[in-house]
Amino acid sequence: MLSTTVSEAPVVYAANEYLTFESPANMTCGEYMGTSMSRTGTGYLLDPEAVDSCKFCTYHTADFFLKTVNAPFSEAWRNFGLMLVYIVFNVFGALFLYWLLRVPKNKKKEE
Repeated sequence: MLSTTVSEAPVVYAANEYLTFESPANMTCGEYMGTSMSRTGTGYLLDPEAVDSCKFCTYHTADFFLKTVNAPFSEAWRNFGLMLVYIVFNVFGALFLYWLLRVPKNKKKEE
């Protein structure tokens, strides 16, 4: 359910959640992090033109987070089917246990 609801949603960090670091001398944050961000395909900078304090968000969409928790959108229907099987099995298991343990059984009378 998580992958179907938040897939491709943009990630917006709160002000205190950004990773903050200093850029090297004579480089903007975008120049410093550009190669790394293009290689990994993740994250964004709050201000790529800043030269002193860089603020970096590690995810730009929720899909990268979903991969870390092993719930990619490509497996959403498979996971939904497994969840449905789990629910149906537990409902029938509970009904069977109720019948087995709580419903009185008629014992055949000897004649």
